[in-house]
Amino acid sequence: RLAVVTSDDHAPAQLTLEHFGVSDKIGVVIGADDAYPHKPAPDALLAVCAAFGVHPARAVMVGDSSTDMLMGQRAGFGLCVGVASGPMDRSALDATAHIVIDSIAEIHTVKST
Repeated sequence: RLAVVTSDDHAPAQLTLEHFGVSDKIGVVIGADDAYPHKPAPDALLAVCAAFGVHPARAVMVGDSSTDMLMGQRAGFGLCVGVASGPMDRSALDATAHIVIDSIAEIHTVKST
């Protein structure tokens, strides 16, 4: 299950997902104008876990900033993956993420049977 928690407002984020043809893959979208404290507060991530019925320690968060990583850590996520192709310097991600990858293209999904 996938979710998006963004600092952008909800409607433009949803339009972006639709534009790229991935909105059907996203179960939850939480934007900056939704009723949650802004990053790095963990509330939005915890709401995603509650919606999916997943304990945070069994969840993975992918982000491109140290603020994203801090949010994931505060939520108690089991794995916080930093993506170095975003605006943040890789060394800042190395200091805050569990693991850093160069691009989201390095992420592969595994379907359980």
